Amino acid sequence: MKKLEFIVWLVAAGLLGCDRDHHHDHSGHAGHTHAAPNGGTLVVLGDEACHLELVHDAASGQLTLYAHQFHPQRAYMKIPMAQIEVNATVTSESQVLVLKAVANETLGNSATNSSEFATATPWLKGRKGFAGTIARVEIGGQAFTNKTFTLP
Repeated sequence: MKKLEFIVWLVAAGLLGCDRDHHHDHSGHAGHTHAAPNGGTLVVLGDEACHLELVHDAASGQLTLYAHQFHPQRAYMKIPMAQIEVNATVTSESQVLVLKAVANETLGNSATNSSEFATATPWLKGRKGFAGTIARVEIGGQAFTNKTFTLP
């Protein structure tokens, strides 16, 4: 009988571990990975405290940063900042880009507490990819600094 109880417990634990809205495979970084909801590049802060997604539109020169949480369920996450600075480098050229909070009433975003930050600059127009560093992001009383990324 103990063997049956163990099997029931094991199956229940497996079912509770990933619910129906938890869509990612567990084969990548630290046991699992997440897909970028907007087709961008994900940068993980802390122990999955937040995932920042960077989306670059080369045609317009726009760079957008979205803040996501994936656990316990997928949702946009608010960052209590008016702007986020990104140091972008293409070949040997560097620029500091200031991404401003995007106010969006539908998502509850304001100019000082948002899950979306954006900038459009002629310097990014036509550039296919670049390396960058997110200077500082504050989430839940914790500061994350100098997070590097590479956009393909």
